[in-house]
Amino acid sequence: MPRIHSYPKEYENYVKQIQENLKFATIKYLENFRDNLFKKFPRLKKIWWSQYSPRFNDGDRCYFHSHTDNPSVEILDSDFILDREEFINEETGEYADSENDDCKHILEIVEYSAPFLEVLDSRILDDIYGEATVVLYKDKIEAEDVYIDE
Repeated sequence: MPRIHSYPKEYENYVKQIQENLKFATIKYLENFRDNLFKKFPRLKKIWWSQYSPRFNDGDRCYFHSHTDNPSVEILDSDFILDREEFINEETGEYADSENDDCKHILEIVEYSAPFLEVLDSRILDDIYGEATVVLYKDKIEAEDVYIDE
């Protein structure tokens, strides 16, 4: 029978193994989601979200959050992107009309993606990618520098 002082170490090792399994499962989940998403929407160029701890100091504690509930989307052969709920014409920098066919297609991608992205756990995404903009491309997932609006 193990000595009582070995239990904390055993528990710590058990928790680490569970955390590694969760990270592995999350990566596989994202890869499967990405593969299915790009098959369903061949015009999709990339979909991304930011994840970080806010920097403002209003006296309340700031917590890490992954903004998977508000992804940005870019499609091929279009001047329009969806950036944090705003349609923007990348060429002119002006806000776009959501009735545009490209904008409707982007909204369809977001609506399809929502249930898959909203279940992701911020703590696990933090362990995998840290403070970053997580970008899903057709053939890879990358963590890029994040811009934090303070």
